[in-house]
Amino acid sequence: MSRAFNIGPGRRIAAGLALFVLGLVITVSVAGAAAPAEAPPAATAAVNPLRNELDTSFTRMWANVDLISDRLATVLAALPAAPRALADATATLLDTAATPLLTLSKVLVVVLAVIWLPALLSRLFMRWMRHLDFTGPDARAILRRGLLDIVALGLTVAVAGVVGRNRLLGPTLFDAFAASIGLATIQWRIWMLPFLILLRPSDPQQRLIQADDQRALMAYRSAGLCFAAGFVAVKYLPLMIDAGMPVPPAQAIGVVVGTLIMIGAVFALQRFFAQSRGWRKTVGNVAKVMVLVGWALWTIGVSMLRFEAYNVVFWAMEVAIATYIIERLLSRAIAQREADGIAEKDKNRFSLLHVARRTMVPVAAAVVLVMLARSWLVDVFGIFTWEDWRTFDRALIMVISVLIVGHIAYELLGYWSSTRLSAPVAVAAPIGDHEDALPGAGQPTSRLSSIMPVVRGFFGVLVVATALLLGLSHLGVNISPLLAGAGIFGLAFSFGSQTLVKDIVSGVFFVADDAFRVGEYIQAGSHKGTVEKLSLRSVRVRHQNGQFHTIPYGQLGAVTNFSRDYATIKFNLRLARDTDMEKARKLAKKVGADLSAMPEYADQFIAPFKMQGVTDIEPNALLCRFKFTVKPGKQTMIQREAIKRIHKAFHDSGIEFASNAVVVQGRGGTMQEQSLEAAGAASTTMAPQPQPAA
Repeated sequence: MSRAFNIGPGRRIAAGLALFVLGLVITVSVAGAAAPAEAPPAATAAVNPLRNELDTSFTRMWANVDLISDRLATVLAALPAAPRALADATATLLDTAATPLLTLSKVLVVVLAVIWLPALLSRLFMRWMRHLDFTGPDARAILRRGLLDIVALGLTVAVAGVVGRNRLLGPTLFDAFAASIGLATIQWRIWMLPFLILLRPSDPQQRLIQADDQRALMAYRSAGLCFAAGFVAVKYLPLMIDAGMPVPPAQAIGVVVGTLIMIGAVFALQRFFAQSRGWRKTVGNVAKVMVLVGWALWTIGVSMLRFEAYNVVFWAMEVAIATYIIERLLSRAIAQREADGIAEKDKNRFSLLHVARRTMVPVAAAVVLVMLARSWLVDVFGIFTWEDWRTFDRALIMVISVLIVGHIAYELLGYWSSTRLSAPVAVAAPIGDHEDALPGAGQPTSRLSSIMPVVRGFFGVLVVATALLLGLSHLGVNISPLLAGAGIFGLAFSFGSQTLVKDIVSGVFFVADDAFRVGEYIQAGSHKGTVEKLSLRSVRVRHQNGQFHTIPYGQLGAVTNFSRDYATIKFNLRLARDTDMEKARKLAKKVGADLSAMPEYADQFIAPFKMQGVTDIEPNALLCRFKFTVKPGKQTMIQREAIKRIHKAFHDSGIEFASNAVVVQGRGGTMQEQSLEAAGAASTTMAPQPQPAA
């Protein structure tokens, strides 16, 4: 089998599904047209009170569905006569032309100018502004080139509009056809600009979608063909009706053209996203759904001769594409700044890019959903009348607006807290070779940043509650009983959960007293560790051995904070009794100066390491005390380093540490004489005494 007929299983399934749906629609529609249901008399329906009472939104929806089905059946029934009617109307159109070749030449000039002039102007502008970078993968270069393409296209449209208005408009129908072709070309060029910015078939470095050159070129050409066919059909069919073509055959041609465009777009999307995974596959599926929705609304609009819903979806697609372009630009900028290491140097702008990316996507999604809901619920199914929808629309817009503003404020609050306040300490593995570096080793956060997660959570709940209450209020619901009921429920809940209330109130007072912050090392009863998180009712503490404790505020009791302000460390060393104290003091002072000069400890010392003197005299040692004051966090590490250095300094200078050995000393003489004397004394003591005579 040749490569041209090697169709994958996904394409076969999609083609079969499309043909099945198209055949089902044609069959049902033709059957409905052949045997239309007989509607009840209008007078009977008007005087039937039961029917009026049961005329709910559900029945109105089915009535609209039946009406759409009948109209579609009528349109499809006129499909066999469409080719003949189209040919006759085209002949009539050509008969109205006074100078057809000259008019077509003018149209061709306008079309070629609209197609090629923007690219030519972009190149000229880039040569003129050589001091700016318009090439490369940098996000700013991509943005500059996109703005340059927009300016070039705007100038082209302005010139083509003036020229076309003066040269193409005329009294005949053929002149109107020429002007429509020029306008369709301008609309096509405008709609192709976002795809050019996204795909960049000739510049893979500035391509915002991950795809090779072949797939990017295929997608760009497929989009161009689909939009060209759509715009030509939209401009050409009304002229055919003006030329004498009956309306049903023109509608049938519009349905067929829309179906062909839908099938081509779905196949192109399937081929482009065939190897995508993760969120890229989700984007492909969303694009397919948008194409199917647009096709359905186009078919309904052509059948009913009402295009409000289709226009809404068209604008929703524009919003979605623009949002996707901006999101890809922000993602490129964030990834590039991470690769260049600018995130650590320029924290504010880096965080602001994240805020913009997280904010714009939900906002655009909310706008698109509102637009789609309005088109389907009002224009298509008729579930809501325009009077009912205006009330619901105001409430929906109010809720969406409050949620959008609240989301933006929530993200900006997080941005402000992450950039203006000290970041929470990250509890990690022990640092270096110091196994005791974890307790309080990080820099504690400020008081405000410790409670900022609680504040953000409370603010989020407040935004959602405010949005719901305002929405209900705009729907005409009296929210005063709801507020009163919420107060009573809160009071009953507080009485029923006294332990929870105790924990929350205790947490409020702990925060008010500034007893501890995130990143500080505390001890509460038998639990101790570094504070990782403050929630509404509990504090989470990580022990240096890895255990994780969640302690309710009501059970904390007395709290000892080891990380506040400063830490004074005192320890004793036992030196020999004949040690020169002045020499030892000077050596300790030198060790303290060396510690203060170490880069990793230089900013930690508040009071230098020194020897305070002799605190006690033992039988075989002098007990000397050493002391230093540092910032909380690394005091144990500094103590270990100080002991190591003082031991080396004393050993090198001949200062001995005390020994626990017991020394026994005789009365004098040499050791041999002392041994003989001791042996003689022992023999005298052990010899038998003489007995007296009887």
